Amino acid sequence: MDSHKFQLVTVGHQLKLCGYLFPIAVYSKMAQILDKLGSVRGAQMSKIKQTTFLGIMLAVVVVLSWLEFVAAALLLLPPHIKLGLANIAIMYCTIFVNKKTGIMLGILKSLFVLLTRGPVAGLLSLCGGLLSIVIIILLLVVFRHKISYVALSIAGAIAHNVGQLVAIVPMFGGLVAVSYLPVMIVSGIVMGTITGILLKATLSAFNSIPR
Repeated sequence: MDSHKFQLVTVGHQLKLCGYLFPIAVYSKMAQILDKLGSVRGAQMSKIKQTTFLGIMLAVVVVLSWLEFVAAALLLLPPHIKLGLANIAIMYCTIFVNKKTGIMLGILKSLFVLLTRGPVAGLLSLCGGLLSIVIIILLLVVFRHKISYVALSIAGAIAHNVGQLVAIVPMFGGLVAVSYLPVMIVSGIVMGTITGILLKATLSAFNSIPR
């Protein structure tokens, strides 16, 4: 009898203990679910912010491209010589945001050129832009970000011009590309210096863009 009573008491204590532990287990499980939902929502918000920032930077690229067109007309620059103002935004993203954003912005810029100026211009923009970004990334890795904006800009501008020359080889031949090479290197040095200085001057404006 006493043994039976002891078993009943033990079962009672176990049920009572389960009564205490069950809400704790439920709360713990709910907390885990809410944490996962919060992580998903946070990831979605982060993705929305990234997309918004990329859209803003693309708008900046479009505006700078228009200013570049106007400036080239006012300065009576030859058609193959570009100021590269739009590349300022791409350099900023590559150096200060992340490399993926810089590459994506470069591709979007090339798509914009494709839609507004045709397939040849779009191809030249893509080849020159991607090679420019790759060179800038390599220099950042090699020099561990201890390199001036002007040096990065000059290297990127020369790489951009070389990439475009490589792209025209199948269309116009290697001789034409080689003949243009000295001019494109000199223009890359000059325009790269200008865009590097402008990047440094506009850093505060770029940093004010929410991301």
